[in-house]
Amino acid sequence: MLYNESKSLTGSDTVFNITKARAEEILKEVTEKAQAKVLGKNPATGEDIVLTTGRYGLYIKCGKTNYAIPSKQRTPDLSFEDALKIITAKK
Repeated sequence: MLYNESKSLTGSDTVFNITKARAEEILKEVTEKAQAKVLGKNPATGEDIVLTTGRYGLYIKCGKTNYAIPSKQRTPDLSFEDALKIITAKK
């Protein structure tokens, strides 16, 4: 069985004493990355506005540019209109 995920070893687990069964158990705990949600198309550029999850939580991606979401609006049900306001405010 091959895994494409990785996870740091903690506690008493080390590369010298971990068993295959324990390694598989640890890797099963690795959660899959949440799927990005397309909110709509940017009317100015025609590019998709995408709500996605990164290392530090939710953010908006439009083309090659990433936009931070203010903490009060950082919810998985962010609307297209709110995302467009964030994008236009940052330019």
